[in-house]
Amino acid sequence: MPKNSSAGVGVPEAKYGNWVALRLIYVPGLVGGGFLALSFWSAVLVIPAALFFTVAGYFAYARFLFAPQGGNVQSSVWRTLLSHLEWDGRGRALDVGCGSGALTILLAKTYQGATVTGIDNWGKGWEYSKSLCDRNAAVEGVGARVDFQQGTASSSHSLTRPSTSSLATSRSTKSKTLPTSGCSSRRLSVFSRKAANSHSKISFC
Repeated sequence: MPKNSSAGVGVPEAKYGNWVALRLIYVPGLVGGGFLALSFWSAVLVIPAALFFTVAGYFAYARFLFAPQGGNVQSSVWRTLLSHLEWDGRGRALDVGCGSGALTILLAKTYQGATVTGIDNWGKGWEYSKSLCDRNAAVEGVGARVDFQQGTASSSHSLTRPSTSSLATSRSTKSKTLPTSGCSSRRLSVFSRKAANSHSKISFC
């Protein structure tokens, strides 16, 4: 799957980030450091310091497992997701909540005859953006068959009408029906996988 490859000097790399944000490591780490400093006046504060350091260590290890240089869990999740698809790869795919564009781009690389649209709100405070997704698609060589738009699942009806052979994917903290314009009302198959405290849902139309 697309990953943060260790390309040579001067060779552009796709940047897909990590599901475990750095703030989950440094915030408890800083709080733990504060309690540790205060423990010089009250030894009992060593206990909350140790707890916060443990939390920081947990998320640091989780980030390592999700990273391509570590356990590469993110790649495993996407490969498992695509291994369950019952789709011929012809037509258009819609990825709602595309983040850094990893799954959107992987779909385009896996199904050479498909065009793929990724949409996301890319809210404030997120590490991802439309420009990052466009760059990743160009680096991976699928820029001509992939496009990214800013929006939400509820606004996906405004996207270009997909063909009769279409696929819609959605990742959110809640399981919900994804409105896809131009799709048949008959749902053929649904695959749902819980990963990283969220639901990945694929519906075929």
